[in-house]
Amino acid sequence: VEHSRRMIAAIKSAGGTPKYSELPGVGHDSWTPAYRDPQVLDWIFSQRREANPKKESTK
Repeated sequence: VEHSRRMIAAIKSAGGTPKYSELPGVGHDSWTPAYRDPQVLDWIFSQRREANPKKESTK
């Protein structure tokens, strides 16, 4: 859980708006109960990439 929380914090600090939920007692197979929520798939398929994203490079 700590790794997931750090990833969410990093995404937010980079300007992202992730959807994150913790499902107590579920363990590693969180996909099964998560996908039962119709809002999850609606949210996934509503995501769009910018038409002309800013180009980044690392050196």
